[in-house]
Amino acid sequence: MYKAIAVFRDLQDGHVYHPGDDFPRAGLTVDAKRINELATNNNRLGRALIQAVEQPVQHAKAEVKEEPKETTKPTQKPRRSRKKE
Repeated sequence: MYKAIAVFRDLQDGHVYHPGDDFPRAGLTVDAKRINELATNNNRLGRALIQAVEQPVQHAKAEVKEEPKETTKPTQKPRRSRKKE
């Protein structure tokens, strides 16, 4: 995956890319030669216009089952019986 690092118009399809835009845009396939042109200074502008970005690795989420916490009631003091005298 690549991201635009400068504003440029792709001369092959006329689309304008802004920094942070994905390259190529959705629905467009680009060959390795074109990517190399845009990622290096071998283009009309003479500077890199896109940069490779690593795609985040998606790890499978391990399901952790929490055991129910034991709830204990506070110990109650035994009630004293009141005797009426």
